[in-house]
Amino acid sequence: MAPPLAVKCIECGTKIPLAGKPRVYCSDKCRQVLKLVHYGRRVFRDDRIEDPLVRDAVQMRIAHILGGGYHETERKLPPQTRKAVFDRDNGVCQICGQPATDIDHIAGDSADPENLRALCRACNMAEAERGFRPATPEMVREYDGLMERILADEPLFERDDEHGWDSRYRQIAAAQRTRIREAATATTG
Repeated sequence: MAPPLAVKCIECGTKIPLAGKPRVYCSDKCRQVLKLVHYGRRVFRDDRIEDPLVRDAVQMRIAHILGGGYHETERKLPPQTRKAVFDRDNGVCQICGQPATDIDHIAGDSADPENLRALCRACNMAEAERGFRPATPEMVREYDGLMERILADEPLFERDDEHGWDSRYRQIAAAQRTRIREAATATTG
C-alpha cells in the first residue's frame, strides 16, 4: 500500500496529509501568522500604522499568535447573540460606562451569554492585555521574525507577498485538488 500523499504547510513546513479538502496550512495558527504578515505589510506600507488603533490591532494580533493563536472560530458570535448582549447590557461598556463597541468573552471561548459582556474598545483591549503572560525567549525570537517579515522592503518569502498571495493560494489549492483526484483514481482504477 502506498503511503498517503502529503504536502507541507506553507507557513511552517509541517507535513499535512493530502486527503479531502485541499489545505495549505497545518493549523489555524499558521493561517493567522500569514494573515498577520499580510495585514502588517499593508499597514506599514500605507502609513496606517501611525493610527494608534491600527498599531494596537497589530500588537494584539502578534500577542495572540505568540500565545498560540486566536480561537477565531470558537469566538465568532452570530449577529443575534451580539445584539442580545448589547441589548442586555444597554449598549454601554460594563466596565467604564462608555458606549459599547465590542463583545468580551469573560473567561475562555464559551459563547454562553453569561460569559459575554459588552465593552468599549479601550476596555476590551485592556482586558485582553491583562490575560497576556510575559514573553519567553522563544516568543521574542518569533516576534522578531514576524516583524522582520512585516517590515522587509520586499517579501522575504513568496507567501509574504500581500498582493500576489491570493492568486498563488488558489493555484496551490487547485494543484492539491488535482493530486487528490489522481490519487483517488489510482486507488479505485
